[in-house]
Amino acid sequence: MDHILHRLGTNYCVPGFDLQCEQSEEDEQEELENSVVLVSIVNLLSRKDFFFLTRMDWTKFVQKFNCDEACDGFDRFYRMREKAFRNLSDLLERYVIRKQSNFEAEPVHVHVVLHCTLRWLAGASYLDARLSAGLSRSGFYMCVKRGMEAILNCDELAYHFPVELDEVEASAKAFSKYSTNEVITGCVACIDGFLCEIKTPSRSETANVRSYFSGHYQLYGINIQAACDSRSRFLEVCVAAPGGTNDIAAYRKTNLKRFVDNLPVGKYVIGDNAYIASEHLINPFSGTQRMRPENDAFNFYVSQIRIKIEQAFGFMTTKWRILKQPLQVKLKTVPSVILSITRLHNYVINNRSQDFQPLEIEEASMINGIEGEGLGYIPSDRIATEIRGVSVLRETIVSDINSRALSRPQWNISRNSE
Repeated sequence: MDHILHRLGTNYCVPGFDLQCEQSEEDEQEELENSVVLVSIVNLLSRKDFFFLTRMDWTKFVQKFNCDEACDGFDRFYRMREKAFRNLSDLLERYVIRKQSNFEAEPVHVHVVLHCTLRWLAGASYLDARLSAGLSRSGFYMCVKRGMEAILNCDELAYHFPVELDEVEASAKAFSKYSTNEVITGCVACIDGFLCEIKTPSRSETANVRSYFSGHYQLYGINIQAACDSRSRFLEVCVAAPGGTNDIAAYRKTNLKRFVDNLPVGKYVIGDNAYIASEHLINPFSGTQRMRPENDAFNFYVSQIRIKIEQAFGFMTTKWRILKQPLQVKLKTVPSVILSITRLHNYVINNRSQDFQPLEIEEASMINGIEGEGLGYIPSDRIATEIRGVSVLRETIVSDINSRALSRPQWNISRNSE
């Protein structure tokens, strides 16, 4: 406020008042604008409920966390360590900085923008987050918008599905380490669908509100198709279709299918029974087919790998708790929220400490393509396709399992029977 009054100056003259000031014609327009500002200030200060918001002092704010016994306070507040937060601020700063207008109180620092964005995505109330930042309601949501825009525009946070041959080989090698006896050696990624719950769309947002309703879960949502690597980092995320769409129909609309179809011979992704088996996409056997011992063994080894995408979704929704309830945003804003969260998900994994214990989901929940309990998120509408598909590659893997006399381990059989 002080800088506005300073701009008006001590010799300020309001047109129409005889203050014996000489004015040039070219100054009249500027003084007219200043008079409008002055009247606005007077009206504002005359309000009984008027108060100034004190903008966050980031250095002092962070010191509060350092008073704790460990850095866990900062980590829980922003979903990442302080060092990772600083590095992320450096990455996003050039995308956040905007030209300051003549009457803007002061530029919003990148730390404040990131504070608002991360707290909102973590599920915090906008009331607490905006007051601690010293922002109005509109100012808070503007920071969130700018924060998500910066995240989506930052090349360092972009997804990267393996395309080059050396990248494909490296990804397959990383997955094989999680396969007992290295039965699965050609997997490049795991794919699955996630149902992002949303508030009921209005008819002004979409002509087909019903298409967003999932009959299976009895809620409104959007089908998200995603692929992850062996560390449960997202390689590609697509906001694919309305929530009433099953995985195979949604998958066919995405760029992810193009990536998969262009994989080299012998390389593939692993999905569940909602997808159709092919030479680049293999899934577990279902129905009577899974009763054959060699097919049952195949399902076990596939589940060891496919669990990575379940862990990715579970870790994401546990970390970014805004996804624990229907998104209270406009339909057109949902993609920005999802794509921002999944990029932050990757960033957190890349920067987490070595002693971090990843989210564990029992393999039993993944056997035979049956969704397990307590995954921490809502899978997309999983309607097992009646088209089983023909995959010579899958049969080759089954033959290899059979020739090596491999079977589902007894400990796993015992656990599944409990």
